[in-house]
Amino acid sequence: MGIIRRQQPNWLIGLVAFGIVFLLTIIINNTSYPYDSGNYDKLSKSFFVDGQFALTNFESSIRGVIFPLFLAPFNIISEKLIGSEFFGWRFFISLFSGAFVIAFQYIFKAYERKRMLLLPLILTLITWYGLFLAPLSDLIAAYLLVFSLACINIAYSRVRENTWSLTEVFLFFLTGVFLYAAYNTRTVFLFACPFILLIIFANRKVGRKKSLLILLVIIIGVGALGSLQGAVNFQSHGEFTPAVITKSNKYKEGLFLFQLSHGIPIGLYETYMGPDVDNHAYRYSDPAGAEILKVREVKTDNYKEYFKTILKHPIDSLGLYTRHFLVLMNPIDGGGYVYSHNNSRAILTLLNYSMIFIVISFLRRKSERRSEADLTFRERISALTYAKKTSILSVTTLLAPFIAIIPGAIEERFALPFWLILYGLLSYVINLKDELRYYRKNLAISIVYYCVGFAILMAVVTLVYANNPQGMLVPILELKR
Repeated sequence: MGIIRRQQPNWLIGLVAFGIVFLLTIIINNTSYPYDSGNYDKLSKSFFVDGQFALTNFESSIRGVIFPLFLAPFNIISEKLIGSEFFGWRFFISLFSGAFVIAFQYIFKAYERKRMLLLPLILTLITWYGLFLAPLSDLIAAYLLVFSLACINIAYSRVRENTWSLTEVFLFFLTGVFLYAAYNTRTVFLFACPFILLIIFANRKVGRKKSLLILLVIIIGVGALGSLQGAVNFQSHGEFTPAVITKSNKYKEGLFLFQLSHGIPIGLYETYMGPDVDNHAYRYSDPAGAEILKVREVKTDNYKEYFKTILKHPIDSLGLYTRHFLVLMNPIDGGGYVYSHNNSRAILTLLNYSMIFIVISFLRRKSERRSEADLTFRERISALTYAKKTSILSVTTLLAPFIAIIPGAIEERFALPFWLILYGLLSYVINLKDELRYYRKNLAISIVYYCVGFAILMAVVTLVYANNPQGMLVPILELKR
């Protein structure tokens, strides 16, 4: 356990993390990049035509330019110098994973009771190994947001009211750069931006004037990277904007509305790569959601109609999105593509549920202890240090994209930010020895709580997977348009 705990310098831990991921990708030796992963790989190579680089060679109707641009030099060097079209991604994801291990600790620094720096990566590899094997956006976007939050946490740990060092300016600038990169990689990460504003203006360690200057530096960082997307948009759409334009012939009202609309009749979506399957898109229907759309003949072709539909059927919608959330509490397919439905996943299910149980139990008891202190909510907030407020808001920032996508046509990999938070709490905040002592002391009630929670989760998950087990299409294309 010595190498897992922070007894070594950060760079050494990062190097070990790099080696673990790189070795894993070499051993598994995945040589297939289907669908989205193949598209990202192709886009990363599109910048070079006849050996010449040009940003405007990039063409995609719904993808941001930043992830393919970051990946491009790794792929080109890999193909030209090593003669491998897969080495570039393996080196890229290993490098990002090493940086993640170093950066992630700073989000929890104000609350940390221990430092097991490699544990978050190890748990991510166990559950989400598929995201390390092919270039998909989910893991990269989460990493980039973690880098942004690490920068702002480090900057605020150094900043003072009447001083302003170049290091602090650069860290706030990088906060904006990485924040925009996360959004550009997965547009749902736009929902993290308001919480960055809360971090800035809820932190009264510095005055309002300096907070505005900090915001300005972050905006400059966003604009610096956003200008690259603007150049691509000007070439492709005739308008210079840093926004990722997600409207296309398929997504006429935008990708996010498409997700929300299809999230009503779909309980879970997965890409199944098993043999002898004509349709690789497995859509597990939600009967209640399909009923809302089909029988009641509602429209969801714009945001107004979508929200009108949800508000018109609040109970059905609450049940629908609760099922979405609970299904994402049981990620068992590696986060990438599904190659078999026959493998036993009982151990992974128990591991995932046990982690949820430990975190909920810890937070519940912590909340009870605060209630016994007889303090109001406002008094509790006021009692927090600036560092703890920043840490809490950082966790909320990472959670925001996950919350935003719950109403959509969910895939397991969408839950990654939530699980990273759990891994962080288990690695830095929760003392597992204390938890085990509590469970031994309260063995009977702990077993009851554990079993009841597990039964509820499995009942909902089983219900979702029982619908359309052969991946038959639900009538989502028959929405009123």
